[in-house]
Parts: sequence; structure tokens; C-alpha cells
Amino acid sequence: MPDTISVDLFLDGVAALIQAGDIARAASRAAELQSAAPLLYHAGMAAVCVAAGRTGEAMQHAQMATSLAAEEPSVLLKLADAQRVNGDLEGAEETTRKAVNRDTSIRSQRALGQLLLATDRTDAAERAFVRVLDREPDDYDAHLGLALAAEKRGDNPEALKGYAKAFTLAPADPRALRGMLRMYGNAGWALGAITLASVTRGGRHDDAVNVALDMMILLATTGLSPEDPANLAFTDHDDLFERMSSASASLPASVQLQVARMAFDMDRLAVTSAVVERLDQAGLTATDLGHHLYLTGLLADRDERSEDALDAYLEALDAGPERWDACRSAPSSLMTQADPDSLKQAEELFLALPGELRSSKPALLFNEAIFQKVIGRHEDAVARFHALLERVTEGSLAEAAREALAELKH
Repeated sequence: MPDTISVDLFLDGVAALIQAGDIARAASRAAELQSAAPLLYHAGMAAVCVAAGRTGEAMQHAQMATSLAAEEPSVLLKLADAQRVNGDLEGAEETTRKAVNRDTSIRSQRALGQLLLATDRTDAAERAFVRVLDREPDDYDAHLGLALAAEKRGDNPEALKGYAKAFTLAPADPRALRGMLRMYGNAGWALGAITLASVTRGGRHDDAVNVALDMMILLATTGLSPEDPANLAFTDHDDLFERMSSASASLPASVQLQVARMAFDMDRLAVTSAVVERLDQAGLTATDLGHHLYLTGLLADRDERSEDALDAYLEALDAGPERWDACRSAPSSLMTQADPDSLKQAEELFLALPGELRSSKPALLFNEAIFQKVIGRHEDAVARFHALLERVTEGSLAEAAREALAELKH
């Protein structure tokens, strides 16, 4: 039987694919192990079936996994998930507590808090999350759980602090901002949320809360038409970005970079440049360095400094493969040069990424398909376009893929 770390790592990988919306790939990863590692197969399929709403199958797989490893905490948590979605909340709690008693990590305690919170046992849930934070003070899900518990108790000021803390720990994770938006008003009625948040923003809060509030306001207004009542109530995004840039200066680099990226996406390039320039690359983690270099490349691209942009993208990739969006941009720059050395370098960039990553990101699939088309490998291009369309059926990427396939047929 695989050891505990192997089971945990496998299930973490399956969970990451599910969270990314690639349930098919998660199921495929589990199915590959049906004969070689039945425990991982059944535990992985239990997670897949829970996510897909196939409750009966989830229970069958979870029970099979438990029969193979009745004392394994991660497997017990899969059984608890299956019991929960099948309506057996008492059984789910009993199984989760059994996992807690056997687990040396915090994941079972975190799961217990989430289960208790879902059944409105707020006080007990808070105690579970506090026990998590006693061992891991920066656990995102525990802070998020405490924020939701405070919201359920009607203590919105405390909930706001919790959501802001969670946002600061993982600014790219949207759950904290969505929780704030829900707390301030029905997300379908953005005016109420934005107005109340704007009033709250005028109070005395620390920088983390103020940046989180501004991010929430931005989330609520992005995509609304200029005539929407919510945008009529709050339209000064320039002032919002200036406030976020200033307030975020005291926060972790990851938060500052998220502000810079959102500013870039909304064409506030001066804010992006200011944040990028004030951060010292030498003090950044590998993940933050990759994000910093990627933003540097985007800014250079906007200034039509293609060589500088390419250098930054390549450095971003060196910082870590999780900066896969740099591999989306760098080959595009190389393909425009069209000389043999550039095309070879573009191919090396694609090959440098893990195969699973290349197959799971629609934007990477599209760029690699275009690359194969450019160099005349039409069969490979067709295969990549079809792989893309298996994951994305609507939107600009899907439309462009269909147009390219039609062109290749002729």
C-alpha cells in the first residue's frame, strides 16, 4: 500500500484538477491507477464523483477505498465527503472525527471545521479552526472558515477582518472576496454591496481590510455596463487603484502583485509600473518573482519592446513552471520572429513544461496548436485543437480553434 504521503499527494493533485474545473482529467488520472494502485483509484474516483454530483458512485468508491485502508485519514475524509453529499451528516461527522484522531496533519481538523460550519454549529466550527491556526497560523481555509463563522453569528466587523486576512494570504484565490461580497449584499444586486462597502471603506481599518474592500468593489463592478446603477454609484476606478496601490505597499508582495495585475488588466498601466518598480526582486519568493517578471514582460510588450518582453517571460519561466502564462506569451513573441532559431526556442519552451500542465490549460493548448500549425505539423495541430475543444466549448478560444480547424481541412 502506498504510504500516507503518497496518498495525500495523489489526492491533492486530484483536488487541484477538480478545483481548476478539469474533472475529466482528474478522473483520467485516477483511472490510470485502477490496476496498479486500487486504493488511489477508488479514493480519487470518490473525490471525482463527489465533485460531479454522482453521489451513489461516490459512496461506492469511498467504501472500497476504506476497505483497503480503514485507518488512512485522507481516505476517511473521502468517505466523510461521500456521506455528506448523500445526506448522512451524522455519519460524515463521525467519520471526520475518526480521521482527526488518526491524523498528524491539520487537514482532518480543517475538514471537521468546514463540516460543522455547514451544519450551522458555529461555535464548534470556530474551535476546530482555532486548533488549525494554533499549528498553522497562516492557513487560508481556517481564516476563511472563521470569517464565515463570524458572519453567521452576525459579527460582520470580525468577519471582515477574517476575510481580509484570508485575502492577504492568497490574493489570487477569489473565495475571500466572494465571501465579502455575499456578506455585504446579494451578489445579484451589486448596488447594495458596493454602497455599503464604500461606506465601510471610509472607516478606520488597517491596510489589509482597505485593500480587500477595494478589491471587492472592483470585483462587483467589473463587467457591468456604464449605465448599470452600481457603476453609476461607484465609477472612480482610477481613485480605487491609486488607493489600492498605496495601501498595499505595507502588505506582502503577493498582494501588491495581484493589485498590479488587476490594474494591468483594466489598463491602469501607471499603477502596474509603480508596483513593479517598488518591489525588490532579491527579496521575493520564487512564485512572487515569477509573477513580477511576468508583469515586467507584459509592460514591455505594451511598450513594443519585444526583446525585453521575451527576456522577462523566459526569466519568469525559469522562476517556476507555475508561471505557465509566461509560456503563453513568450512563444507568441518568438513565432512573430519566424526564424529557425526562434521557432526552435518556442518548441523548447513548450516541452519544458510538464505534460499534464500543457494538456490542462486551454490557452497553452491553443498556443501550442498554433505553433504546430505554423511549422507545418498539421496533424499535431489538429490533435491539440481537438484537445482544447474537449475542455472549452464556448468563448473566443473555442471559436478561434474551430476556425483554425476549418482552415486546416482546406
